[in-house]
Amino acid sequence: MTQGQSHGGPEIAQRVLLELPVAIVIVDLKGKVVDCNTRAHTVMGRREGIPRLARLDDWQPRRGTLAKALHSVGISSSWTPLALWREDQQIELKGRGLLLAGHAEPQVLLMESHPTPHRFADHSQQIRRLNAQLVIQRRTEDQLRAALKTAEDLRRELVHRVKNNLAIVSALLRTKARTAEHPAATEALTAAAARIRSIAIVHDILDDRNESEFLTSKALFTALLDHLRLSICPPHITLVSEIFDAELHAETALPLSLLANELITNAIKHAFTDRTSGLVRITFAEAKGGYHLLVADDGSGIDDTPAQRGGGSRIVEALAKQLNGEIELSRRDGTTWSITLRPSKRCDASA
Repeated sequence: MTQGQSHGGPEIAQRVLLELPVAIVIVDLKGKVVDCNTRAHTVMGRREGIPRLARLDDWQPRRGTLAKALHSVGISSSWTPLALWREDQQIELKGRGLLLAGHAEPQVLLMESHPTPHRFADHSQQIRRLNAQLVIQRRTEDQLRAALKTAEDLRRELVHRVKNNLAIVSALLRTKARTAEHPAATEALTAAAARIRSIAIVHDILDDRNESEFLTSKALFTALLDHLRLSICPPHITLVSEIFDAELHAETALPLSLLANELITNAIKHAFTDRTSGLVRITFAEAKGGYHLLVADDGSGIDDTPAQRGGGSRIVEALAKQLNGEIELSRRDGTTWSITLRPSKRCDASA
């Protein structure tokens, strides 16, 4: 702007000083600094013993004096280039006249200016670096996605193969149990087959869901109870259940399935000797920090004296310990196993 022009007064000039990221200086015609921004003070005023840019006396043009150069710029009607030197430092500026309220003489607005080719080359180089980094990042992301998909496919294939192998082992044990000559061997083989089947149920559900880690408690107990009803539960014994539906990690579901299978099987086989009817109640509920499993029967009770204590009870204790469980056993009006489970891998969201 020219000497006689005003463009919003000091408010506009101050806003320009604060917002632009280049060095901005407003000086009078003698080189005294009226105002400047932080960039200008950093670039032009940083010298030992100078707290803030106050004058431009130590900056001079190559030819003539600073006062003449400022006067020439101050009367210009358009942006005028101005190069200043201080010892071995150089700064490229452009300037024009500025009339501020409260000042009798025109001021000079100076703005840091880089030659256009320099800016273009600098920006082009930055863009090339950014594009190269972007290409590397995208390639890396593609490789990571491919690796994750391959890992997930392998985990699902492993679940499928384990499911098939467990089914084969369970079938072999049942076949061997039918041909065993000793009743104790038959019972041991049948129990082993049932335990393997309770593990296979977890893998069956994972395979059906095309999953490798998570399944629901309702699906687990439904499949387990259906299997027990068909395989070992006589018609006069009724299984009833109330299951809280939660997402379970496979590392929790496997020992849980074994534990529930052991308790329900023991109740079916031993709680109703010489009885014409019986009820086994299974409850799985959410508890503080974990779950609560209850298996209760209304039978005549199970002999759990040390002399009669079998491998089943020891398996129950071991599985409960694996799930950080606390066992409470009651033999009043039948047998009730009440176990609070706090597995290390627990999903907080219910299904």
